[in-house]
Amino acid sequence: MLLVTPQQMRDIDRATIEDIGIPGIVLMERAALGCVDILLEQRPNPKRVGILCGPGNNGGDGFAIARMLSHRGVEVVTATLADPARLSGDAATNWKILDRLGLELHDLSRLHGQHLYEALDSLPECDVWCDALLGTGIDRDVQGPYATAITFLNRQTYIIGIDVPSGLDALTGQLFGQSVYCDLCVTFGHPKLGQVIYPGREACGELVVVDIGIPEQVTLDVGTEGALINYEWVSRRLYPRSPMSHKGTAGKLLLIAGSPNMSGAAMLCARGAIRGGAGLVTLGTYSEVTNKISLAVPEVMSAPILDDDFDDALLRELQNHLDAASIIAMGPGLGQDEALVEMLRHVLLDPRQQLVLDADALNLIAKHELHEALRRGSLQRTIILTPHPGEMARLAGTTIAEIQEDPVGQARALAQLTQCVVVLKTASTVIAAPDGRLAINASGNPGMASAGMGDVLTGLIASRLPEHDDAFEACCVSVWIHGAAGDLCRDKDGERATTASGVLDHVGKVFARLEGRA
Repeated sequence: MLLVTPQQMRDIDRATIEDIGIPGIVLMERAALGCVDILLEQRPNPKRVGILCGPGNNGGDGFAIARMLSHRGVEVVTATLADPARLSGDAATNWKILDRLGLELHDLSRLHGQHLYEALDSLPECDVWCDALLGTGIDRDVQGPYATAITFLNRQTYIIGIDVPSGLDALTGQLFGQSVYCDLCVTFGHPKLGQVIYPGREACGELVVVDIGIPEQVTLDVGTEGALINYEWVSRRLYPRSPMSHKGTAGKLLLIAGSPNMSGAAMLCARGAIRGGAGLVTLGTYSEVTNKISLAVPEVMSAPILDDDFDDALLRELQNHLDAASIIAMGPGLGQDEALVEMLRHVLLDPRQQLVLDADALNLIAKHELHEALRRGSLQRTIILTPHPGEMARLAGTTIAEIQEDPVGQARALAQLTQCVVVLKTASTVIAAPDGRLAINASGNPGMASAGMGDVLTGLIASRLPEHDDAFEACCVSVWIHGAAGDLCRDKDGERATTASGVLDHVGKVFARLEGRA
């Protein structure tokens, strides 16, 4: 599913109207019709529906929805905060139609503060309220009557957002001071970037996209911002294995992970690689950890290539394993011993294998300023970085708050700077490629805010690389599968009992569904 910015959506609308010749009121009619169909599907036989309208096309959508609901026999209460005399274009047309039909209309445009709230509160009680106040037509904190209206709406039982919840920045996903929190948001044409990034994703509730008749070529000509990774997107990119496949073609992975105090991270990573479909997995770790591998993950081989002293003998042993591998993943549970710095530098500058870096590998790069070695390495082969916001802040030399305020911009900036694929692990994970491509993950849930989840994802990403020519695509598929397995685990065990091990137990079910076996 394609994602657009608010400006791209405006440009798409304009080109559809002016260049193609589809009148704007036709697009508004289709948008309203789609909203009505979804409303009545989600809330069959409502006793009464309230629609709170503002200026511009968002209010016009609301007026058209009121007319269509009334036509279907639903009692409708329509209120506007915009002065009807100042409405223009398609919004004015739809207001005049309502007025001529003699439907119940409430002009609240002259009321403010407590008087407005009392007027809103005195409106007939409704089963459903529709937010058609502001849409994308806002670029500053909500104040005055619209802030009062948002407070009123958020007290209602069931709210449907029309296009975009009022108060939401549809570009960044941040809130303009406050926002309507919808149970369902019906957006038009394409989902906007800010609707799939938290906190905007939460403000939207369930997000449904209505096709309003925009020609595909118009969207392609204007351009889009990225992709929303969902089941349909992933299912088209999981390719059948050849009947001639063998362990070698399924990928020879070297995981450099674990330490005496954090052996669990290495084992979760190894299990993620095995469950993800890797052919051969070797865990390079400390000798104290190798003794535990055969019992915990019998499918995985182990090699004692880590020590507190990285000498020439260990370097030769490491090189032998690098030579034998096609994919390297490094970082989970590794620790930050300074003896690891030279090993990491050596791995970064080995020009052959695709490389996934996570956790302590990222912390070591940030702490010891290995950014130049990272960039030199990424110019020779694909490197994937998988930071959470704390690791991202250290790598980028900024704060966690700044990362969370603009995860898309921050991920894109780091991808461009390092020439690496960046998987920024947030509540709505962002994947950014050095060439500018962007994707946002739609799967996953709050139960995955649990130790070890990132270790599992590192293993999954490493396991997917051999089957995809495009590392960006492999990362997107892996992230969605990881989140989908988390959703299955939540559904079985509950959100609070969702664990990394539980997620691993459900990865196979996700693959079975994608492969058409479940």
